Amino acid sequence: MSSTQAAWSEYVRRHNPELGAGHDLDAFLFGTDRAALHQLAEPLPDLQNGRCFYTGRALDPADAHVDHFVPWAKYPLNSPFNLVVASNSANLQKSDHLAALPHLERWIERLHLQSDGLLELDGLPRDVGRTIEIARFSYSQAERLHALGWLRGRDMQDLTGWQQVLGA
Repeated sequence: MSSTQAAWSEYVRRHNPELGAGHDLDAFLFGTDRAALHQLAEPLPDLQNGRCFYTGRALDPADAHVDHFVPWAKYPLNSPFNLVVASNSANLQKSDHLAALPHLERWIERLHLQSDGLLELDGLPRDVGRTIEIARFSYSQAERLHALGWLRGRDMQDLTGWQQVLGA
């Protein structure tokens, strides 16, 4: 962040004390940096036993990509709870689609089992509840629009049942 942006954030915070000292103000004012995720390509595969989140296949470290489970295009959230590691091909095939139910179920299970490991990732928002609420919102919007979820390759799947998975 530039010194001008930092000064503006401080000015807004000083004149709006109800905002508190949270880090979301900078992201709200100036956007969130998507490119800074490359540093997570190392710790995330360890949490996934070196496997692609979507295919379950062993990942070549040179082929590992950090993916936003709830796509960046739907909600720009760099929370470690919203990040998975995928192969380049799976990441490109999923693109900006929501993941199909089998992936959603695995993601929720991962949140319950590995929250502590995800909390160790530095410099990112750490609110698992907020991440799940954003997922609920995204899946509810997809349902309203009759959108399909990405399963694999070009295979898409109906998202019926997402409410049971996300506890909506």
